Amino acid sequence: MLAKVLVVLVIIGFVLAKECPNNCSNMGSCNQQTGQCTCVAQRVGLDCSIPLQNVTLGATLINQYVEASTWLFYAINKPQSALSQPVTVIVTETNSDGDADMYVRRNQLPTLSEYDWRDITIKKNFSVVIPAEANTNLYYVGIFGFKNTNFKINFHSDAASNGCPDNCNGHGNCVAGRCVCTAPWEGANCTVSVNTVTPPHTETDVAIPKYGWIYFKVRPTTNELIWNVTETAESDVDIYVKKGGIPSRVNFDYAETGIHHDFSLKIVDVANQWVYFGFYAFRDSHFSWLLNSAVQQKCEAKCSMHGRCVFGNTCACDASYRGQNCEQMTRDLFAGEKVRGYVDNYEWNFYSFYTESVDSVVVQLDHASGDCDLYVRNETNPTRFDYSYRDLSLNNSVTLIVPDPGHKHWKIGVYGFRECTYNLTVTVDSSCPQRCVHGRCVHESGMCSCEPGWAGESCDIAVAELVSNQVVNVQINPGQWKYFKLPMHRAATAFNVVLKESETTGAVWLFADYGFYPDLRIYTFHDIRTNTAIHRLKDSSSYLAYWGDLYVGVYGSPFLLNPTTVQLYNFVPNF
Repeated sequence: MLAKVLVVLVIIGFVLAKECPNNCSNMGSCNQQTGQCTCVAQRVGLDCSIPLQNVTLGATLINQYVEASTWLFYAINKPQSALSQPVTVIVTETNSDGDADMYVRRNQLPTLSEYDWRDITIKKNFSVVIPAEANTNLYYVGIFGFKNTNFKINFHSDAASNGCPDNCNGHGNCVAGRCVCTAPWEGANCTVSVNTVTPPHTETDVAIPKYGWIYFKVRPTTNELIWNVTETAESDVDIYVKKGGIPSRVNFDYAETGIHHDFSLKIVDVANQWVYFGFYAFRDSHFSWLLNSAVQQKCEAKCSMHGRCVFGNTCACDASYRGQNCEQMTRDLFAGEKVRGYVDNYEWNFYSFYTESVDSVVVQLDHASGDCDLYVRNETNPTRFDYSYRDLSLNNSVTLIVPDPGHKHWKIGVYGFRECTYNLTVTVDSSCPQRCVHGRCVHESGMCSCEPGWAGESCDIAVAELVSNQVVNVQINPGQWKYFKLPMHRAATAFNVVLKESETTGAVWLFADYGFYPDLRIYTFHDIRTNTAIHRLKDSSSYLAYWGDLYVGVYGSPFLLNPTTVQLYNFVPNF
């Protein structure tokens, strides 16, 4: 009998032993009780498959290579004598089709969402400065391959040597361990060409290759700068502006990133300071541009047609309006009231209305020329990136529906993408203001009830089925929803939905709910983080199937500036 008990115990012990992932890649030992690897020196990761290189200050590592969607890690252990000195980590990509990002973290390995500093631009030469910190000497640098990338990496510190990174690339002089660049070169190692211009300045037939940049800087003596850009039909050029430093696609003060081939950008409050601007090409592009400067005139916005200009430069606002250009209405609009206004290029007018009903509110904007955009937001004035509803179409008549507005104060913003004169009307309607394309109108709520397989306020968004362990490529536009249905079968106990952005970071958002389609106001699960390209929603319960099928919504957030394609999964991929 005792022998049988021992056999049973041995079998149970064998069953409870846990395997480690990939047998720790033969680079560590496996704890069979926890199923976790203890890696040898210079190896990290769940399966010890990722190499970790210890580096010294001043080192330059060449012939480095990182594959797409994988990591390389470096450890910097600053000696006591170097704690008072910053460290500049400089990466130079050496293959034309590569794209890598850099993440830095104190004391721990960085991830796509957990880091202290990062650079995720698509420049071929980029850097991160680790400031001097008296209480920290260990830093981890992670290089994440957005694409397969060859590169070299330099860990520069004044405490390490009197030399400069890459010897300033022959574009400057090394002074006390730092590059003093020769014009037009700038940057930590003098690799960015920045030409100085003086308005008015014109350049014609400018060519930029796909994903390329050209940079300029200007020091205006007047208070306003205006760029006018004209590109060829097959081109796509954006402009980014930053005061006091070189801009990037994620670090800028102003930008114009639309799809128009003839556009303008105006900024103010720039007198007597350096303003840097860069043109970025989404594809091989040819264009011409003009830069002008002028003193800002307070009455140039026609006082929004809500007042009159006195003394040549001051708006005297009509009753119920205030602001420098009389752009803000001070009372709520009445139901059925029509107001007239004017917005200049890149200027705003604001209105408000109050509701105490479930009846839908219809906001209608009509204009004969120009390009006005319409925004609505709960409680505070909308911006181009913070809103509840918006319409950016080029139609001369646009309508926004606020369903079930409740007991709330709503703010309306009219934005002049191109200057325009407009009429604005707010009405309340208990009927469905939009045609229910694939559904019927529920008059009690003023909302559409959609047929199976359709979603959206007008039941005009087709719903696709999300199949487990299959990748779905989703094309998404700014402000657009795409919906998916994940059937919850009787045996279902968990789901793990993952969205991966391949061209952006934090610009596409993920929502989900049981039994009905989520939107920006109603949802159970959401991931709207803007510092990561990977978004996850997950839940587990033995009652999962009783809560109904899972409906997943993919939304092009206000930070999405151009159409993009993302990947959607219902499993845990090996990122």
